Amino acid sequence: MTAQYDLTTKIIPYLDRHLVFPLLSFLSEHEIFPAEELIKAQYELATNTHMVDYIAHLYQQIHPGEEFSADFLKKREDAVATNARLSEETDPVMSVIQNPEVAQNLRQDKLQNFNYLKETFGVTPEQIIALYNMGQFQFSIGAYSAAADYLYHFRILYTQNDLLLSAQWGKLASEILSGEWDKALDELNKLKDFIESGLPLPAINAPATANAPGSAALTQLQARTWLMHWSLFVYFNAED
Repeated sequence: MTAQYDLTTKIIPYLDRHLVFPLLSFLSEHEIFPAEELIKAQYELATNTHMVDYIAHLYQQIHPGEEFSADFLKKREDAVATNARLSEETDPVMSVIQNPEVAQNLRQDKLQNFNYLKETFGVTPEQIIALYNMGQFQFSIGAYSAAADYLYHFRILYTQNDLLLSAQWGKLASEILSGEWDKALDELNKLKDFIESGLPLPAINAPATANAPGSAALTQLQARTWLMHWSLFVYFNAED
């Protein structure tokens, strides 16, 4: 394969930045582009995440022997502090819902589940939203399996629609990046059903058109386009 046939730049606009890392790794392994260019591309991509150890590793490859900037050291401190804060917020509810006896009492009805946890264990709506925030943060630091776990528990307990679609995209990306292809295929089908359900969808990278005439159809088209590109990871790796 040569660079002239590479489609990476065509695909990237429809991917979450974390899904681009495997593509860059593939290009690096097959030496399709100069190694220095790919390392710089990975570094630029990572700088807008909280993958501080990975950023540090790439920085040292690009700038061997140079000290880290004060901004980077602050970014690392903030990431550690955020992880500690979110852990403190989510540990109590996670210890409850991961209890096998509690899990047996959960049903398909989300509102019933939440009321049961609220009345029996004092679980609050803020703690449920903290699961979403923690899932997002774990995804941002590259802990994809942990992100999938938090987002799973969030989805089975959250009763509103405003964050569910975002959690669904995050869960799909987490399963893809964890190499859990059967789970990714299941998430892909769930997301497809949601997109085709006719329920309102938040605009993808198009806030200026969110209230324009025909914006609902445009948003659905954008979601289908993103899903089509994300599905390539699943269909090229899933057994069935």
